[in-house]
Amino acid sequence: MADSPHSSPVMFHNGSVYTPVDPFASAMVVEDGQVVWVGSEQAATAIRDDRMNVVDLYGDLLTPGVVNSSVDLTQVPDVAAALQSAAQQGFTAVVHTGPDVGPNALHGQPGLPEVLHWPTLDAQEKAESARSVVDSWSKTDDAVALVGLRLDLGQADGPQNAEICAFLQICLEHNLRPAVVVPGAQEGAAVVAAVDHVAEAVGQRRLNAAGLRLEFAESMTAGEVKDVLEATADHALSVCLVPEQTALAGEYYRRGLPVTLGFAQIDANPWAGVKALVNHAESEERISARAAFTAATRGAWRALGRGGPMAGQLAPGTPATFGRWQVEALMVQGAAGTAASWSTDPRARTPLLPALEEESLPVCVATAINGTQVWPRP
Repeated sequence: MADSPHSSPVMFHNGSVYTPVDPFASAMVVEDGQVVWVGSEQAATAIRDDRMNVVDLYGDLLTPGVVNSSVDLTQVPDVAAALQSAAQQGFTAVVHTGPDVGPNALHGQPGLPEVLHWPTLDAQEKAESARSVVDSWSKTDDAVALVGLRLDLGQADGPQNAEICAFLQICLEHNLRPAVVVPGAQEGAAVVAAVDHVAEAVGQRRLNAAGLRLEFAESMTAGEVKDVLEATADHALSVCLVPEQTALAGEYYRRGLPVTLGFAQIDANPWAGVKALVNHAESEERISARAAFTAATRGAWRALGRGGPMAGQLAPGTPATFGRWQVEALMVQGAAGTAASWSTDPRARTPLLPALEEESLPVCVATAINGTQVWPRP
């Protein structure tokens, strides 16, 4: 693996590459921090030259780097060590959703996963807290790391429509993505009323472009969540869920909602989350491994509004940001006990992911960000 994004080209071969370019790709070439070629073993042999460092994958799988879309970094004693642990599990970016600590703390460092900030506001002073966060970040060049603002209604004394509206307006004014944590039916109704009011005030198109994200607390029943979804059906929004805790999963996909995954622990194995969604306790809420993995990669970047249309994928012209996994077998795995929404026949050319039917999960053996190996340390 490359030690520097400016080193010689690196060819990985004799494995599998999860890519939209070729579902049976077994090789990939990285140069100057980018993927420059993906293809078959036979084609790799034909293009190999003396400039290349050649890495034998020995059957391992390369996938896009995983994103943890919701983690509180203030809860870990050593942020650098925690991010290193995340890299060991194939994570290449994390979204901090804990309290705002300002632009000069909790930053990723060279050789560690990227840290993006979507901080949770002070629940009792929503508008004032939002303006304080915006003012703090606007004075630094690091403001690019501030994705949005997050409002946890479970921390408030009760839903206040006017304050939710003010929160949404501030996010719109400063081009920040709003996120709202909904703990119950009463708060859900307040969010619906506020979203409708803001849409009427600023226009549906502008509100849709803001990228509103909802997070439903574990305390909410499936019926209560569906009521909120039904009431917001005319609005464009995304949903962030914790795989092992979510009451719904398949419902979001049936409604066409973008989904992202927040892993409860920063050093969680992401495949455990994928497996939990494939084997959801409610059969109608199970989703495919492909859908779940997309939520942790490409879907995460789309919800963040970062990285361009190809972010979270491995294809020529994309950043060489990926994990290398030891896997026992590869397959097209639909939701447990259901028919896949696409063909599992090899002739359908659907990209393959690790089989998650066994007890053991894929093991990350290396992680790279922009072509540079960040774990294990070179």
